[in-house]
Amino acid sequence: RPDKIPTPAVELEFPSGFVTALLDSQAHKSYVNPIIARKYGKSPPHGPTNKVRMADGHTATTSGTTTFEARIGALDIQFEATILDNLYCDALLGHDFLVNNEVSWDYAACTIHMGRQIRTSTCWKGKSQPPTTSPDLSQLEFGDDAETRAKLTKILNKYAVVFSEKVGRTKLIEHEILLKDPSPIALKPYPYPQQKQIAIDDMVRDMETQGLIEPSTSPWAAPVVLAKKKDGTFRLCVDYRRLNDVTESDAYPMPDLNKMIRQMRGAKIFSVFDLRSGYWQVPLQENARKYTAFRTRRGLFQFRVLPFGLKNSPMTFVRLMNEVMRGYQDDFVQVYLDDIVVFSKDEYEHQAHLDKVLERLKRFGLTCNTKKCKIGLREISFLGHIVDSEGITKQPEKLVCIDNFPVPKKVRDVRKFLGVCNWYSQFVDNYADTIAPLTNLLKQGVRWKWTDVEQRA
Repeated sequence: RPDKIPTPAVELEFPSGFVTALLDSQAHKSYVNPIIARKYGKSPPHGPTNKVRMADGHTATTSGTTTFEARIGALDIQFEATILDNLYCDALLGHDFLVNNEVSWDYAACTIHMGRQIRTSTCWKGKSQPPTTSPDLSQLEFGDDAETRAKLTKILNKYAVVFSEKVGRTKLIEHEILLKDPSPIALKPYPYPQQKQIAIDDMVRDMETQGLIEPSTSPWAAPVVLAKKKDGTFRLCVDYRRLNDVTESDAYPMPDLNKMIRQMRGAKIFSVFDLRSGYWQVPLQENARKYTAFRTRRGLFQFRVLPFGLKNSPMTFVRLMNEVMRGYQDDFVQVYLDDIVVFSKDEYEHQAHLDKVLERLKRFGLTCNTKKCKIGLREISFLGHIVDSEGITKQPEKLVCIDNFPVPKKVRDVRKFLGVCNWYSQFVDNYADTIAPLTNLLKQGVRWKWTDVEQRA
């Protein structure tokens, strides 16, 4: 009954959706309604069917108990709940859950605390509504055809959880770190002015709240690096060069970029999905977390998810996406790290393709950034190329980078230049012969020189 609903509540995050669960210290057990049990239960219901008398005097029927795995804020939890017919809410977490998870709540601050390390989650009072988790699909970029947009929007709404504002967390794979030498490496933090220290503090606090990092007691420590983004703000990175030096290499192959581009020839409609902080959606193996520790003035922290800057991060992510899109790649999907392109010959086919791709993302707990997704376009920019129904052309602004590249003064400059040029090797006849004077400079033992021959190349 609405007037009996207890006020504290938490949001349970499952791989395929969210459930608002009420907290009730007067309930001896935890309960869920049958719909939630069927949708999110990890095990078949077990135990007897019973009649229970509710607080208002009516009798309800239980149909066994099942196990759930979910997240509350930054905390991964597992709990059991009894399935109760006609439960007035989706889920009710009772005395058993509150004790097992050391839950308490602060009415004045409208927060709950769980575990020995304080973790907070919003709650609400009285008749106010819980915080909404519905993603804003209006931020998606669509093509110009209104009829096609309407049809595709229906499919997107079906998989709205994929466009959650939260960073997803897959259970399909974990990143491991194998070392050549296990001797700990602890480096001093880099000095930063006060303004940047405040920015680091804020980012660390936010990352801890999201469950991306956790306090550490590791003997390993790397310094924080601030990377400036296009909008002028900073991204917190960690200088893992010393860790990478002692890390075993992963030989998993990276995608053939030119092949990916060629296989989209003939397509007439495209959609592009950008995974939200893609690496962070991959959990770290628990015994690997200590190697990712980094120092800040707030203390020592370590990652719970795959951080940027590890030498094998790209290989792990490619391995993940190859598994997620198994059977679809090269047919109607191309994936380069956290960018996914769906390409089709017509609108009808594209609807079916989108449904398949979004179902896979939902199934494996991955989320996309709505601000960077493009749906139902006739032309896309992908990996430095323009792709449309007419074929593939070079992206003009990328050519400007080649034209304006400064004359190399050392081997490292040549390597950078060739890295840019390689994107367009398919458009240059006898490419390998043309750049041979430059690739020769990369060979070990070759003395540096820059003559007219290298300049013409």
